[in-house]
Amino acid sequence: MEAEKVCYMHDWYIAFSAEYVSGEASSDNDENSEVLWVDIEEALLREDVPELTKNLIKSAISKERGLNYKEYVGNTKHAPYSLYCL
Repeated sequence: MEAEKVCYMHDWYIAFSAEYVSGEASSDNDENSEVLWVDIEEALLREDVPELTKNLIKSAISKERGLNYKEYVGNTKHAPYSLYCL
C-alpha cells in the first residue's frame, strides 16, 4: 500500500506598517540576527533588502489591490507553489 503524500506549505511572508513610539529594536536571537527601523524610502533603496520584501512594501503602500494570485504550475516534487504578483 502506497503511503499518502502530504505536502505542507512552509513559507509565508507578511509586511507590517508600524509607527515608532519608543525604545530600541532588538533581535530575538532565534529567527534573526539583527533588527533595525528604516523609513520606507530607505528600505526601497537599500541593497540589503530583498526584492521580495521591497515588493511587499510597495504593495502595502499602493492604492492598488496589492498582490494578486496568478496561476502557476511548479515542480511537483516539493510542496505546491503559489505565485502572487503586483
